[in-house]
Amino acid sequence: MTTLATALRRTVLPLALALGATAALSSPASAHTVTSAAFSEYGCKWTKGYAVELESLPIHDEWTGTRLGTVHLLWNSSHGQNCVVTRRTDSLHGGPPGVISASLTVEGERLRQEYGDYSHYAAVVADAAGKCVRYSGYITGPGDWEGAATQIRFGFCG
Repeated sequence: MTTLATALRRTVLPLALALGATAALSSPASAHTVTSAAFSEYGCKWTKGYAVELESLPIHDEWTGTRLGTVHLLWNSSHGQNCVVTRRTDSLHGGPPGVISASLTVEGERLRQEYGDYSHYAAVVADAAGKCVRYSGYITGPGDWEGAATQIRFGFCG
């Protein structure tokens, strides 16, 4: 192997690995599954136990009916917390950022919400052991697409 090729290999590979690691850890956009969002520092921030999905609701564009994503209600008994993850569908997942919102209300407490311009998901978490919750999610898509899904009544008491 030539000296130039050896030098390039020693320089380019570590740089590519460093850039890949930085991109993977830079934002909520790095989690590609609901479970990885639950244990991400940008998601539910859970460090132990299991993410149990209690319910999920599809989010469709209100005019075209196009599927934009899903809002997931999760429970982790080790933390005594519920978490809501609103995630874009595979066709939009990782595309240009759009507004994504995750909302969670524990009965008797204030609304908690995470929203912003994300490419993959938004998540919000709250202590909820022995309490009832309600949740919602909102997603914008390409152009003027937008949709929401909401669990209206308090439920999932535990």
